[in-house]
Amino acid sequence: MAAPAAAFDDSLDQFLEKHPGQTEEEYLDAWEERWNKRIDKEVVTLGEGFGKMMDALERGLEPKAHVTETAHLQADLLSSTILESATSLLSLTHQLKLMVLLSDTKTIEVNQAKERQELEAQVEALKRGVRTAVKEAADNEQS
Repeated sequence: MAAPAAAFDDSLDQFLEKHPGQTEEEYLDAWEERWNKRIDKEVVTLGEGFGKMMDALERGLEPKAHVTETAHLQADLLSSTILESATSLLSLTHQLKLMVLLSDTKTIEVNQAKERQELEAQVEALKRGVRTAVKEAADNEQS
């Protein structure tokens, strides 16, 4: 079931609601689509910015009598756009890593089970040690 166009926003800052009758898989597919659109948008912006910057640099290498002020402004604008896209991609990468870490319940369960087994083994070893010590103390009293 697709989300209504008006309610579907590419912004990842807004919570994506699960619609009635929507399966978990459809919900996750909607989130994946949202992430992909956002990442694609930033990668395209970054690529276009680098392309425009390279064109401007190539034009700047041609001998000219003077360099205009607008060329500097254009370079500043392109640099800002590239930096903004790179920062946004870095932020998206960080968010995706956190989502993977926080949603990886299987690894957490495996680690908890392993730790539980280790603690149970330690408890059993301590119980055996206490039993042995009690038995030795009782034997020493009888002797």
